[in-house]
Amino acid sequence: MRKIIILTLLCLVLNFVSAQDVPSIQVETAYTNPYPIEPGRSFELGLEVNNAGDEEADNVLIELKPVSPFTSLEETKVEISKLYAGDSRIFEFKLYVDSSAVSAEYEIPVEISYGTYHEHKFEKKIKLRVQGVPKFKLLDMKAEGDLEPGSKKEITAKIKNVGTGEAKRITLTLSIASEYIQPVFSKGMVYVERMKPNEEKEVSFEVFVDPDAEFGVYNGALTISYEDESGNDLIENFSVGILVSGEPKLEIIKTEIEEGELKVEISNEGSAEARGLKAYLIIGNRTFDVDYLTSIKIDRHSNLRFNLPPVQQGLLKLEYEGPDGKLYKQEEFVSWRIEAKGGSGWIVVVVIIVVIGVVAWKKLKRK
Repeated sequence: MRKIIILTLLCLVLNFVSAQDVPSIQVETAYTNPYPIEPGRSFELGLEVNNAGDEEADNVLIELKPVSPFTSLEETKVEISKLYAGDSRIFEFKLYVDSSAVSAEYEIPVEISYGTYHEHKFEKKIKLRVQGVPKFKLLDMKAEGDLEPGSKKEITAKIKNVGTGEAKRITLTLSIASEYIQPVFSKGMVYVERMKPNEEKEVSFEVFVDPDAEFGVYNGALTISYEDESGNDLIENFSVGILVSGEPKLEIIKTEIEEGELKVEISNEGSAEARGLKAYLIIGNRTFDVDYLTSIKIDRHSNLRFNLPPVQQGLLKLEYEGPDGKLYKQEEFVSWRIEAKGGSGWIVVVVIIVVIGVVAWKKLKRK
């Protein structure tokens, strides 16, 4: 009985020693570049192979077996003739992940075999994290109608997530580098909970245009701040131009005779500057005189001057351009009053001449 117990213990000891003196091959992910892996991109996978046992391993074969959504771009087999105990190697594989892949954790099988005839074989699942990266594009930005001085309008921005990942907690902020255009209260900022890849959204801002604003494009920026799927804070900026339009509108204030000329005072009551003004004074279906003005700004007055016509009314034809080059035409009937200056003096002279004539005639009659 004692001999049986001793033999059993000896076998256990020999088996324990034998179990310790064997190779132990382990395979782990060393790195991915980039990390996380983005759908629709190629990446490099580094695998670390080490022998954690007490005996060297011969003819070690590592074979990566990509499955959907992964595709290999080069050789996926690596062979090591001898991997000593405690030794470690890193091997790199180049792969591609399909653009249709959703953000998730995936597994790629790795088959490991070793021994003289590769009699030792096992499989290991390598875990890889695929995560899309959100990215925005500003598709369009426009005002609901013309932005004119003194108006309050909505500006609509259309954005699209052209990236490969979902964006969360999105804040859009419109800022304009001018005191003449300002967002109305909180309408300069819009919040969107989330946007998936290829999703489009329209957001609206409200702005007020100062009455003193002039025609032109005012520079601004649309800032989009958001989180990616890992909670990282990201910001994108887009330069935008806000067009302030409007139309000039000329009105005749008064006409008068001044220094032997007909003076016509006009005012621009419109919402844009009038440029290159040509004024034709028409008398009897013919152009009597022409005058020119370079420009008349909003709420400004200016004077046209013509040679004094022999009549007291006529037609004033106006031609001018807005800041956008659009041509405007107006026709206005005008009249004026011609007053003879110093008329009472002429009467006195005539009376004096008559009196002198009468006196002279009486003297001659007496003679």
